[in-house]
Amino acid sequence: MDQYTETTTTGWGSRFGNSFKGIVVGIVLFVAATALLYWNEGRTVKTGDSINEAKSVTVPLGDTGTVAADLNGKVVYGTGRLTTEDSIGDDAFGAKGVALSVNRQVEFYQWQESTRTEKKKKVGGGEETVTTYSYNKGWGSSPVDSSNFKYPDGHENTTLLTVEDENWYAPNAHLGAYRFPTFLVSEVSGSTPLNAAPTDEQLAALAELLNVTPETQPAQPTQQPAQPAQPAQVESSQLEASPAPQPVLVPQTSAESAAQPAQPEPTSQPAPEAGAQAAAAQPAPAQPEVSAELALARQYVHPRANVVYIGLKPNAPSVGDVRITYKQVLPCDVSFVAKLVGDTFDVYTASNGYKFHRLENGTVAQETLFADAHSANKTMAWILRVLGIVLVCSGLGMLLRPLSVVADVLPFLGDLVGAGTGLVAFLLGLAWSFIIIAIAWLAYRPLLGGGLLAAAIALIVLIFLRRKKRAKAPAQE
Repeated sequence: MDQYTETTTTGWGSRFGNSFKGIVVGIVLFVAATALLYWNEGRTVKTGDSINEAKSVTVPLGDTGTVAADLNGKVVYGTGRLTTEDSIGDDAFGAKGVALSVNRQVEFYQWQESTRTEKKKKVGGGEETVTTYSYNKGWGSSPVDSSNFKYPDGHENTTLLTVEDENWYAPNAHLGAYRFPTFLVSEVSGSTPLNAAPTDEQLAALAELLNVTPETQPAQPTQQPAQPAQPAQVESSQLEASPAPQPVLVPQTSAESAAQPAQPEPTSQPAPEAGAQAAAAQPAPAQPEVSAELALARQYVHPRANVVYIGLKPNAPSVGDVRITYKQVLPCDVSFVAKLVGDTFDVYTASNGYKFHRLENGTVAQETLFADAHSANKTMAWILRVLGIVLVCSGLGMLLRPLSVVADVLPFLGDLVGAGTGLVAFLLGLAWSFIIIAIAWLAYRPLLGGGLLAAAIALIVLIFLRRKKRAKAPAQE
């Protein structure tokens, strides 16, 4: 790992000016987060309504062996074996199989930059920033542009092959007599490895795509024609005693040996010249010609099961190497809810404009499918709520940032003010987020939202009256 440390000092005036620039970003962040919170509550309610509406009109598909013409246009629940006869996959690397879908995941071995920043306040409002840049080699899901590194020298990235992640889906998947559309096939899970076995023609084509130059390509050893194995009965001393280079001896098959009369065992004399001439007359086995492209590809392309490694040494990766992994989803049992259109399916559009469909692996009951859909909707709602609250608090923190910078003339005072403004930003952000969520509920669920708001107001009034009563009690005494 390579590390470089850079220390910079920022004056109080520059920090104060930058804090005011952050106010603009804070305002944009605050407004965007507020809109996100309001929109998310509407999305949650409308999605839940579309699920309930689809549930109320869903009917069982029944036997999938024949197309139910009387159910055309209706929302149906079906379950069964999803199959296909399509062979799909990556033609370039010979990774194909009869599957519902095939996935290609690509990784690149490259230099990666990480930073760590430490800030230290100085008397007078200045700030010293120590930034450590670390460089490590590792696998990543996308090529890294090393020209954007702080210290690119010695950390230049290249790639032997430019290739991206990709998915293939069976165009003719079917469940009984029904054709399955791609949007449903893409939701089938449960992948298994898919082996890659590129042919010589595919390897030769890949060689033209490799980012290899004569300077980076390793030196090729001089190839000699392959020599057949020497017969076991010929002694090395006999070969050395020959006055001239001997032709290659081709071993005889068992049939040929049986057809020839037995020869006396040789003594210290070399083999007769007639025998050598007969051996020379034997034609050497023909060696297949290997093109330069194929030879180059065999150096760099290494298929191993469901992984294709692009590089000279798979066990010792170098910058620029590429690793490609293939997985497939095989035919399996599925359960789904969708709108029947002829002999295929489409998404259901509810009356509020929201769309709905659902698919899960295995045999799953209709009630479970809809319960899982509601659960997924609630989970997404809370994820977006938390994100919106965090963004609102961050935006308010940027708005209050100049106060702590002003107090940083004395570092300890700046820390106190910074902690105070941070707490204020958090509390105000939390309160504002709850108000926006409540307003959204009033708009989308008036009865429930109004009840919650009335309860909150009643609680505030009760607290106020209780405090007022306690304040009057000592005065009466």
